[in-house]
Amino acid sequence: MYGPALGPFLQKPVRLLEIGVNNGKSLKLWQRLFPNHEFIAGVGYGSGTAVQNTFKRMLTDKHVLYTGSQADSEFLGRILEDMDGKKFDIIVDDGSHVPWHQIFTLEYMFDKFLKDGGVYVIEDVETSYWDRPGASLYGYPIRNAGIGKQGNVVEKLKGVADTLNRGMLLDPTFSILHGKVDHLMSHITFSQNCIIMNKKHQEDWKQAEHNTVHNYHNPSYMEPTRNDYLQYKATAVWDISGMERTF
Repeated sequence: MYGPALGPFLQKPVRLLEIGVNNGKSLKLWQRLFPNHEFIAGVGYGSGTAVQNTFKRMLTDKHVLYTGSQADSEFLGRILEDMDGKKFDIIVDDGSHVPWHQIFTLEYMFDKFLKDGGVYVIEDVETSYWDRPGASLYGYPIRNAGIGKQGNVVEKLKGVADTLNRGMLLDPTFSILHGKVDHLMSHITFSQNCIIMNKKHQEDWKQAEHNTVHNYHNPSYMEPTRNDYLQYKATAVWDISGMERTF
C-alpha cells in the first residue's frame, strides 16, 4: 500500500519523521528502506528501553528520538523549534491511533513540519471503526467511533475530496480542517488501514488553482442561490469527537 507513495523517495536523501516507535526498532526499518537518508526522527511515548523520559536523545548524528505526546501542542512546538526550520519529506503517524489525536497531529504538522511535495501517512485507522461502547487504547477512550460517525478519522477526511474540488462549489474558502491545512493537499488516498496525503508544490499549483479554484469556468451550471450547498456546508465542517485542540 506504501509503494506508490514512498517509491519516489527510496534512493533520495530523505528526511523522515515517525510518530510512534517500538523501542526504536521502526527507526532501524526506515534506515534500511532509505539507505541514503539525510535524517530520521522518531517520537516515542512510553517506557520502552529506547524511549527515555527526556525530551530529546540523539541516537547518532542522523537519528534522533523525542519523547512526548502527539496531542500536546507545546511538545510539538518544541520539536519544531529544535528542527530550526528544517522540514520532512515523509511523516508517518503510527502513534496512539486515537482518532482525535490523529487529526490533531495532522492539523498541527502538515503545514509546519512537511515539505512541499511531501507525504503524510496516518496508519491504523481501524480504531475509527471500534464502535463498542467503552472501547479504549493505551488508556485513551475511543469516542463516538464507527462507520459514518463523527469519531471516525476516515469519515472526517472524506471531506477533503470536497476541499480539493472547492472551486466547483464556487467557494474557494471551503475547508474541513483547522487552519485550512487541507488547502495545502494535492491528493488523498484511502487504503487498507491507512490514509495517505500529499502536499502541493505551491509554485507548481499556483496557476491550476487560479483557473479551477478561484475562477471556475462553468459557473452557469451551478444553482445561483447556492442554498443546497450552504445547507451541506453547515453540516460538513465539524470537529472529530474528543478533540482537545490547544493551538
